[in-house]
Amino acid sequence: MKNARTASRRDAIEAFRMAWGLWELLAADRTFACLFHESPDRRTRAAIRTLGTRHLLQAILTNRAVISSRTGGSVDLLHAASMVLLAAVNGRRRAPAMVGASVALLFAAAEFKAASFQGLP
Repeated sequence: MKNARTASRRDAIEAFRMAWGLWELLAADRTFACLFHESPDRRTRAAIRTLGTRHLLQAILTNRAVISSRTGGSVDLLHAASMVLLAAVNGRRRAPAMVGASVALLFAAAEFKAASFQGLP
């Protein structure tokens, strides 16, 4: 029963990640406008779409057990750290970077929790 529950939790995380990635990929302008009430510039739009693609790939790789939840969580932590660094050095992109860091930390927490249910160290 634990394996079925663990798989269900992991699947739910990855389904949400896939939906989030699709939203970022297909609606980058709307994503940014919902949060910041302005249109993104070309560079920001490209970054949002790139992150959406990364979320899609990560969800697929995790669901197919190519990478573990722990590895996925580590990728999310690296993303969060890079966003905090961006926020520190670029005041103009501070708010979007901190939103990105927050989302990445939420995904990391979910992935590490899933890894603990999987019995990974």
